[in-house]
Amino acid sequence: MSSPAAKVAKRLLYGRFYRLQRDTEGLLSAAAYKRIYQRMREAPDLDSVEIGGAGGSASIAIAWAKIEGGQSSKHIVVEKLEGGSRGRYGGFEDNLARFERHLARFGAKDPIRLFPHHLTAENGHEVLAMIETSQIAGLMCDADGRLDRDFALFLPLVHPSGAIIIDDYHPSRSWKHAMTYRLLNQFMAWDLFILEDTPNGMAFGRRHPEADVARIDADVCADIIDSVRADFKVSERLAQLYFRTTRTAAAPTPPRAATGLA
Repeated sequence: MSSPAAKVAKRLLYGRFYRLQRDTEGLLSAAAYKRIYQRMREAPDLDSVEIGGAGGSASIAIAWAKIEGGQSSKHIVVEKLEGGSRGRYGGFEDNLARFERHLARFGAKDPIRLFPHHLTAENGHEVLAMIETSQIAGLMCDADGRLDRDFALFLPLVHPSGAIIIDDYHPSRSWKHAMTYRLLNQFMAWDLFILEDTPNGMAFGRRHPEADVARIDADVCADIIDSVRADFKVSERLAQLYFRTTRTAAAPTPPRAATGLA
């Protein structure tokens, strides 16, 4: 199929999701945005959280799901608005204006609440404070691969019928894909997450009914993250941004009992 014919087919098949991807320069496919919309339409009327909003493409799809489902809940978007792929559009203010412009263009402003910072373990409580419902309808992660942080903060809040959507689930496309893939597989082994489908490198699933974030072992996660850094020969600059970990402090060696010997 020729490129023009393919564009026509996509426009017919995905309609507004094709336009959404095209006009916001979305990093996912039109099919992915449609799938995100459909999954969130099935979710309960509770706030939701997205980590890594970029230009707002997925945020808009989720906002549409809430608006068209007659929901009153909000969608909280964590987006740092600078660095990485955002650099092609300018600095923080440029990316903020771009994000807001996209929301306005596609009629998605009302449900969105923006947290314009890089998410850390230290500021995570600020995002939690923005959630106004007792549980959340969905968690979407498409930021830096640090699912250990994201799950520790938000997994306990995910409703049993809520959606968990993880981008970049692939063993080898990049260091971020590998980190996401290895951490999420470990979380499945810890009975935190049930994988339902993996279309084109996205993982769709739900919280395991017996999930307990106390099973997230910081040392195991640090080993996984260190292995990704070694395998992909990650630079020191990137390592400082995305690969910092906290390991469990080793128990101090107890002092020897006095023997009375000199």
